[in-house]
Amino acid sequence: MNLIQAMQKKKKTISFDFNYRANLWTIQEAQQAILTILLYVDYAFCGYKDLQFILNLIVNNSSEDYQLELQTGWQNLMAEFPKLKLLACTKREIISPQDNILTGFLYANNQFYQTTRFIVLHNIIDQIGGGYAALEEALYLTKFVNKVYLVHRRQEFRADDNLLAKAKKNPKIEFILDSVVTKINDQTKFICIEPWNGHQDLWR
Repeated sequence: MNLIQAMQKKKKTISFDFNYRANLWTIQEAQQAILTILLYVDYAFCGYKDLQFILNLIVNNSSEDYQLELQTGWQNLMAEFPKLKLLACTKREIISPQDNILTGFLYANNQFYQTTRFIVLHNIIDQIGGGYAALEEALYLTKFVNKVYLVHRRQEFRADDNLLAKAKKNPKIEFILDSVVTKINDQTKFICIEPWNGHQDLWR
């Protein structure tokens, strides 16, 4: 909070991602903290479940009209926290373990925007992410194997700099960046890794 208040005094734009993790704190603890933080926030990444379970702004729990309920929830959130200028989120539809569909939503200036539905995670082999979990699991695996290949489709990781530095210093971890795993042969254990070129302009 001290950092957020300092940024506000300097008239900086403040963005915030709800990113609730049930194993880190309870909904009640998250609710108390987030409601305090939102008083200072300009842009927020706030999804359907955040509105429903943390903010209690979606009560129908039907999700039959996802877009309407999301828009109404965001409108109510902005009415309660007038400093908010923009809200955004994504919706992931799991078609199969290998295929996901992603849709983006954004609300600003009393306008609601929605992307087309994209199969952006086609042929998923295994997905950990590019944050704390990916690096911590890679470090943990070095206790049992001689080599860990960390394949990531970007150059940057969303994790603490100290954790990233620790992983990079570990001689057992090899980073393969701007790439994705596209195929694993169960019999030969051959792994196919290809360059990632999936960066698309979703907002149309």
